[in-house]
Amino acid sequence: MGRLLARNGYHSTSTRARGVRGRISALGKRIEVANRRLLIRLLSPVIRRPRTAPEWNARRYDVLFLRPDRVGDMIISTGLLRAIATSHDTIRLHVLATPANAAVLENNPHVASVVLFHPRGRPWTWVRFVRDVRRARYDVVIDCMVFSPSVTLLLLMLAIGAPERVGIGGRANDAIYSLPVPAGDRRAHHIEQLGALAAAFGVDVAAFDWQPEIFLSPAELGAAAQLWQHIGEGRRSGGGSGTRLLVNVSAGKDRCRWPAERYIAVLQEALARRPGLCVLIIGMARDTTALREIAAATGCATACPGLRETLALVESADLLLTPDTALVHAASAFRTPVVAMYYRGAATNWGPYRTISRGLVSDDRTLSSLPPAPVVAALHELLETLDAGAPGRARRSSDPTARA
Repeated sequence: MGRLLARNGYHSTSTRARGVRGRISALGKRIEVANRRLLIRLLSPVIRRPRTAPEWNARRYDVLFLRPDRVGDMIISTGLLRAIATSHDTIRLHVLATPANAAVLENNPHVASVVLFHPRGRPWTWVRFVRDVRRARYDVVIDCMVFSPSVTLLLLMLAIGAPERVGIGGRANDAIYSLPVPAGDRRAHHIEQLGALAAAFGVDVAAFDWQPEIFLSPAELGAAAQLWQHIGEGRRSGGGSGTRLLVNVSAGKDRCRWPAERYIAVLQEALARRPGLCVLIIGMARDTTALREIAAATGCATACPGLRETLALVESADLLLTPDTALVHAASAFRTPVVAMYYRGAATNWGPYRTISRGLVSDDRTLSSLPPAPVVAALHELLETLDAGAPGRARRSSDPTARA
């Protein structure tokens, strides 16, 4: 049938159609970039100002960091937040966040306040937002985008009206910043590229510790410990080590989702090798079907915790298995060993940061092509490393209020 279609011209027509769609898509992107550059050129003369760094110690400065995006982006920014907040006693750091990622900053001592931004709000909520942020009279606003400029953040910077604007220089919107800073090494982790922004505040970016951090309350840690204890009672009675394996099946992008049958294959193999392994499988409400399927096949416990509960489970786990999600960066914050799964091209700047890890990459731009065998091998290798006394086990403090 395929040969017949090709002979009758259907295959070539389909190929030509895909080529036309690709050229249209590329043209659309070029038009978008051109429009963005035109907007930036039109606005730059209006807000341009001399590029001289303030005397940070001369008076108090209220600094607003813009981070209106995902949970993972907020987590990887926490090292930068610490760097800016501690650079001078006169700096009070505020963060613009969304309802989706604001919870990451709970209990963070470096953040004076969180400003909520609703990106899909109605027109009158935008008017109210602009009125409120202008009344706050921030002295400095920081653009979080280090890879490519964002028109949305540009407009936010204008709405906020801060006299000093910090961002990565050498790009299309360079003229907009009063304090442009050199970009970091493009080959470095995104966390370190974000760290380049701290140079505007006199931070030695080459020497600073950019490890992300999340601050959990004793109640949050205690609830996670109780859940693990409940799950582990039956497993430990079987003579196993009681090692806590947290498995996350949720992913924001469809191409980052791994089929349920692959998780089943991995967990069945892991439990066959270690009958006492304490396993908890988590996901969001939309993952309920997959969670039921995996639980029925493996006998493992499942849960759909909220964000802060999930972060506490990552902190208290011995090992995490997850696709490319914010939990990879949570594992970095808590130094929890992690097996992270990526589609091709996604792990270069976004992998685990300075924690014991194994990164597995699929052969194409979707995670569904990754087979179970390398995941099983990576899990077994890290479990053996933990058994040998790797630092991952010693990372927890007996004081639940201590910094992760």
